[in-house]
Amino acid sequence: MIKKQGILLVSHGSRSPRPAAEKAALADRLRVLYPHVMVSTAFLELAEPSITQVLLQMEEERIQELLVLPLMLFPAMHVSEDIPEILRNYTLSGSSMKIHYGSETGASNRIIEAAAQAVRQSGGDKAEGLILLVKGSSNPAVAERGQEVLSGLLERLEIPAGSLCFTGEKKPGLEEALNEMADQGITRLAVSPFFLFSGRLLDRAEKTVADFIATQPGVKVTTAPILYDQPGVLAALADQISF
Repeated sequence: MIKKQGILLVSHGSRSPRPAAEKAALADRLRVLYPHVMVSTAFLELAEPSITQVLLQMEEERIQELLVLPLMLFPAMHVSEDIPEILRNYTLSGSSMKIHYGSETGASNRIIEAAAQAVRQSGGDKAEGLILLVKGSSNPAVAERGQEVLSGLLERLEIPAGSLCFTGEKKPGLEEALNEMADQGITRLAVSPFFLFSGRLLDRAEKTVADFIATQPGVKVTTAPILYDQPGVLAALADQISF
């Protein structure tokens, strides 16, 4: 008998419908690669279905082996604690389904190449300075990983100057990074939002860039697209799939 297998893609969730549609498109591309596997999506919060709801659905479909992949770029609390706890509690409830847990997609160098390609698509590879925007976190591993990504992008794109900045309360923010680059006399800037999906964080970043351009007409700024539809993202997921 052929073992029934499944893949569950988990992301944070958003009140905006755009991230859900983008995630669904990514899941569709994965289904093309693995037509014999049931591919589903779930959210941690702010949207449905939840992880537990999909796990119950997998049970109803008699899935015997499941790979859970977190669609997140850094090893923050959601990846290291929240999702594993949900999976552990579900297993302890008496489920016979064998569950494997993957790693955050940002752990793959394919993601750096995906971000580089996004910058190229926007024409940002001609910039003199690159600003990498990542989601703010108190976890020092996020800043460390962000620096690794920034270094990899600068090397691939051959851009001489770079700056790492963060969303939320963590400093420096995007506005500060833009102004610092301008103060250095850099007139061609590229902004790389290191996000898999769109949403409010991207909206705020785009507004910050627009406000900056309005006050600095002599500085040209390009903003790279988000990453979910870059080939490297699909490849980073496929690297973790062994069935």
